[in-house]
Amino acid sequence: MYTRTKLHIPGSELQIGDLAKDEITGFEGIVTTHSRHLTGCDTIWLASQTEVHDGRSVDRCFDILRLELVQSNPMDVKGFPENVEPAG
Repeated sequence: MYTRTKLHIPGSELQIGDLAKDEITGFEGIVTTHSRHLTGCDTIWLASQTEVHDGRSVDRCFDILRLELVQSNPMDVKGFPENVEPAG
């Protein structure tokens, strides 16, 4: 059985695979990466589902506090098997 709980981002309602939107720019995309910096800043990378440049999806990085959840898991990401630990 697969679970998305290991894709949860601590302190946020977002998970990897969710559709999120930046409140300031309006940029919308799938959450692909979460980074926690030494300074305490959490950033999230969003990959656009509509914007393409040179045949590749456009992705941008945002402060986690600027993002709002648009749709939970629209691509039906299954996550990890329950018995497999993520690397690291």
